Amino acid sequence: MAVLDITNELEVEVVSTAVISTNTTTVTSGIDMANFDPGYVFVPAAYSYTDGNYVMTLEDSPDDVTYTPIPTDKLLDPAGAGSITLSAASVATNLLGRIGAFSTDRYVRASIVSTGVTSGAALTILAVKSPEETPA
Repeated sequence: MAVLDITNELEVEVVSTAVISTNTTTVTSGIDMANFDPGYVFVPAAYSYTDGNYVMTLEDSPDDVTYTPIPTDKLLDPAGAGSITLSAASVATNLLGRIGAFSTDRYVRASIVSTGVTSGAALTILAVKSPEETPA
């Protein structure tokens, strides 16, 4: 049986640590995927959660300037929703949702729309990606 060494074959990057205390849209910085396999997964987590709903979607861009939502046919979404929602119910389970994509655009980022917020939450978003490709 083949063994996949995920410890050395995956890279994890913190793409955002945001404290959100209003109803707003928050976007992460773009991640340059130039030397990486085109597939990736974003994992959001909330801590210091008090209230609100936070819906995360993925966007891509060829130039790190103009971003557009990634079409659903390119999403790798176990829940089939096209987004991840962090809410009181999801935070209480301590299970981290995930959503990935297969994109040929060079840059990717997450967009979080927050609603129902009076005091908010702190969010951390991780990107998990295949390691950098190196010339043979």
